[in-house]
Amino acid sequence: MIIILLFLFNGLFAQKQTSYDLIKLFKGFELDSVTRTLENDPKIKGYIIFKQELQYLKKGKIGRIDDYFERQENITYLDSVLYYNYLGDYCVRKMNPNDSYSFRYYIPAFEIAKTHKDTLLINESLRRINTFFLKNDKNKKMYQKYVGELLKYQKDEIDIFWKEYYMLLFNMSYDSIRNSDNLDFKNMEESLLNLKKNNTPNNTYFQGRINHAIGQFYSYPSMHDSSRVYFEKAYNTYSNQYFYSYGRKLRAKIALAIIDFRNKIFKEAITEFHELLNDEMIKKNIELKYSIYNCLRQGYEDQKKIDSSNFYMKLTMKYEDSIEYYMHIEKVIEFDITNEAKKTQQKFKKKDKEIMNLTTTINVVLPILAIIALIAIALFYYFKKYKSKSKTLETAQSETLEKIEELKGIVIKNYIILKDKTKVYISDLMYIKSEDHFIKLFLNNGKSHFVRGKISQIKEELPPNFIQSHRSYIINSNYIKQINGNHITLIDKTEIPLSRLHKGNFKDKP
Repeated sequence: MIIILLFLFNGLFAQKQTSYDLIKLFKGFELDSVTRTLENDPKIKGYIIFKQELQYLKKGKIGRIDDYFERQENITYLDSVLYYNYLGDYCVRKMNPNDSYSFRYYIPAFEIAKTHKDTLLINESLRRINTFFLKNDKNKKMYQKYVGELLKYQKDEIDIFWKEYYMLLFNMSYDSIRNSDNLDFKNMEESLLNLKKNNTPNNTYFQGRINHAIGQFYSYPSMHDSSRVYFEKAYNTYSNQYFYSYGRKLRAKIALAIIDFRNKIFKEAITEFHELLNDEMIKKNIELKYSIYNCLRQGYEDQKKIDSSNFYMKLTMKYEDSIEYYMHIEKVIEFDITNEAKKTQQKFKKKDKEIMNLTTTINVVLPILAIIALIAIALFYYFKKYKSKSKTLETAQSETLEKIEELKGIVIKNYIILKDKTKVYISDLMYIKSEDHFIKLFLNNGKSHFVRGKISQIKEELPPNFIQSHRSYIINSNYIKQINGNHITLIDKTEIPLSRLHKGNFKDKP
């Protein structure tokens, strides 16, 4: 029994650990390692979600996973956090520019991870939440709250980077940098450059993100030369290899074209915008296309090229209508996703409660079983070693092993099965009363069970903390409040008779 439990526990732990290793690889954008891991272990926990995420980061493919929970044999809180975070990501990717629905999925993922005190999953959810507020920064109090949460849970190098990154970008959104306060500007500049120098992981994606952020920082006070330097660094740092990094590269290129536009270098800016419009990724992105059309309209207008300006104005208006229609369609999709998520959430809440109870039981019972197993193995070893020397020692060891087996039985069996097939947990049982050929069991929740049987029979199934106080009563001593002359008072104020014959059973009780 012990070996089976240990095997199951180790199997679940190993499966969870492999999933956590994958999450860490995703955190570091080590997609080649992710690919190898998924190819080697298609039964890994969360495989479907990990596979979809890999497809998006590599190729930009967005997949739905409405039936995710139906495919899982054993649902855990890890499944739920992965599922809700993926739904939030789905909303961001499919509903751009209106990704406000993502927040309602990231929050339950964060709360579930926090309930289980899982730092890795907490940080995964917080990163997404703060990315949401970075693009939807009107709610200052909520933004500040979740930026503050990052301080509580930082763990590894990447978590430290995101903590510093989001705190700095929060300050860029709200602090007096926008009011051109020289002191705040210098402090912010120093913090950003220190983050780039000391706390940015040595990975092209993270290096590109910090260069991009510094470029944005210098654009606030219109320091276009400094801004250009860092946007160019970001553009040259981002990789062309995968979709997620190439998308960031395009945004850096758009930022460079906008700087040329602001510096009134219209010819170069317009050429850059036209080149960008020919990119396959931008052709599929309504938001980016709309932004470029708008810049071209303004550029031609400033050059007094009215026909060209009007052409792009019409395209801009056309895409405004497209965006509105697009948002309507995605709201319908989101409604469908929400309904599926609600059904799944109900299933998970029930499962999560069962898992937490099981986890608690395993955490309590498994160490005890392990200790018992070690004691049994040790005693058996000495028993064999000294068997030839002493018959007395052999007998003593045999008795000890029997006691251990009894103890093991008490640890493992924490309930009894009544004749009517009802399962009663021993810890919930307060006392038992005999009535003719029947017995009545009283539980701590006020419920009772009435079955045929004798008190002497059920007494044999109970652990030592159940003591007979009367020929018709057995009491769980854990529920005794006070012992008086002829009766015992339980914690719920029930009075149980105490006969002279059985008073000796309670000598050591207060």
